[in-house]
Amino acid sequence: MRLMVIRPVLALLALMGLGSRAHADIGYVLNPGSTFTPDYPNAPTFSPIPLTGTFVWRVDPLQGGLQPFKVIQMNLTAGPYTFTADSTPVNDEDSDTFSTGGSYFNEILDATNLPISPVWASEFFQEGTFTGNFQSPTTISYTQVAIAHLPAVGGSFVGFMTFSATQIPEPCSLALLSMPLAMLMRRRRNG
Repeated sequence: MRLMVIRPVLALLALMGLGSRAHADIGYVLNPGSTFTPDYPNAPTFSPIPLTGTFVWRVDPLQGGLQPFKVIQMNLTAGPYTFTADSTPVNDEDSDTFSTGGSYFNEILDATNLPISPVWASEFFQEGTFTGNFQSPTTISYTQVAIAHLPAVGGSFVGFMTFSATQIPEPCSLALLSMPLAMLMRRRRNG
C-alpha cells in the first residue's frame, strides 16, 4: 500500500521538475489598479486610465545575481492607447530582477495613439519590487514606468504607467501536476 502512494508522489515531483521555468518564457497578467497616465501636449486626459492586459518575458541567461528578461509578447490597453512588444531587433532592452531584491522594467514598445512610437518604457525613477524567486517572480510591481522617446532620440515624457502583474500558471505544468494526482485517485478507487 505504501509503495502505491510513493510512486505517484515521486512521479509528481519529477513532473514538477520538467515544468520548471528556469529557461523558459514567463507570462504575466496585469492586476486591477494598474494605470496609464498620458502626459503630453493636447493629451485627451492627464488622469490615470485603467491599464489591462498581458505580457510575456523571455528568460535570458543568468548573470550572477542579476536575472535579465526581454518582453517578447505584450498586449496592454488603456482607453485608446495600446502597447505591444517592439519587433525591431536593434531595439532589444532587458528588464532585470536582482537576487538582493528589486527590479527594473526597461523595454522598447510600440504604442498607438501617442505622439511617438516606438517608446522607451523604463522604471528609472524608483526600483520595482517582486515576490517569489528572482529568476521567476510570482508577482512584480512598478510604481512609475516612464514612457518617453527612445534614448538615442532624447525628448520629454509622454506618459507614465503604474502596474503590478501576477505570473500566469504554465498550462503544461498544470496538466503535468494533475497526472500523478489522477493516478493516485485511480489506485485508491481500485485498491
